[in-house]
Amino acid sequence: MENGFWLILIMYKEIIKYRKLETALCLLNKLGFPIRKVRKVLKNNREYSLDEAISYLHSLKKDPGNSAIAGTKKKLSKYDLQIVIPVFNSASTIQTCIESVLKQETQFSVLVNVIDDGSTDDGAKIIKKILKNNKIKSKIDFKYTYQKNQGFSGARNKGLKSIEGKYIMFIDSDDMILPDTINNLLSYGIKNKSDIVEGSFDYFNSKRTWNGIHHLTRNNIDNLDLITGMPWGKIYKADLWEKVEFPKNYLFEDTIIKYLIASRAKKISTISDVVYKYRKSKKSISFTSKNNINSLDTFYVTKQCLEDCEKLNILYNEKLYNLTLEQMVVNDRRLRNFPKRIRLAVFTVSCNLITKYFANVRTNKDILKDIEKGIRQKNYSYFFVSTIEFKL
Repeated sequence: MENGFWLILIMYKEIIKYRKLETALCLLNKLGFPIRKVRKVLKNNREYSLDEAISYLHSLKKDPGNSAIAGTKKKLSKYDLQIVIPVFNSASTIQTCIESVLKQETQFSVLVNVIDDGSTDDGAKIIKKILKNNKIKSKIDFKYTYQKNQGFSGARNKGLKSIEGKYIMFIDSDDMILPDTINNLLSYGIKNKSDIVEGSFDYFNSKRTWNGIHHLTRNNIDNLDLITGMPWGKIYKADLWEKVEFPKNYLFEDTIIKYLIASRAKKISTISDVVYKYRKSKKSISFTSKNNINSLDTFYVTKQCLEDCEKLNILYNEKLYNLTLEQMVVNDRRLRNFPKRIRLAVFTVSCNLITKYFANVRTNKDILKDIEKGIRQKNYSYFFVSTIEFKL
């Protein structure tokens, strides 16, 4: 009864937010309302063939079709850590970011690649002034590179063109790292021979700081749910980035982190130390993309990742299957503000991908079974309601 009460509250919230009659009826069905009375509503209002769905989506925005497989090669490791900071018109935040790196007191050798991705503000002047006036003695070397604008992927990839560190780390230009970040991550990673070490992080803005995701200290994680899919807040063994780069011309290019990087790691660790502060801004992609047709990239990049898995000999096993089920939820939520016909088309092609890559794989995770049922039955309404209850 208690569960039913909470489902009704969720149902009310979703009806107010999305005004979907299907939401109410589907949730009533899950509460035990006779299936025969809602069967017609539980069917998709508009069923696409695969070709129709693909054609329709491409008419809205064509799939960039850019692979993440690249000729990135690791050089001789001159540094313990290589940090890549992509910068674009970040004059208001870049000083805080770079100074958070300069203030690191560490026994490890560090190379920082600051990639100016065609900024048109005073960011370059600020960066050069900071580095020129830096009097902090450390083992941190800086390289500043300017390039014509190529977006987040192009900037990060520029920093990966020459891998000179044993470990790789990414920092966004409007964020910052905590004073002991490098020592905490590297000490744990080297001691435990971890391929990836992710720390805890907090959110902040100009007014306050609040809790983000705080991890327990765990070693040898085999569950991708226990780490985030963000590129920042963690260190990676450089070997993981050989032959891989961020795919160009996509939003949500960091989808590769779990698909192509973390899925190949032999040992993943988390630490409880807060190592990163992420700036919450209304200019971020999560805010600005809600009504932007380029948000279809969330689906296109997922499709591309599944294709690239084969090229990297990543097994289409239950771990990757669970990740893909969860990614379908993420994709649908990112497109929730779009007309249902668009979401249905994405769902149609996504169901086909599940059949193509995971024909004989099923989840053992109870939390994913309703998601799986909706996909396997190609019933978007059932899937939609399951995503309402599902917590990522």
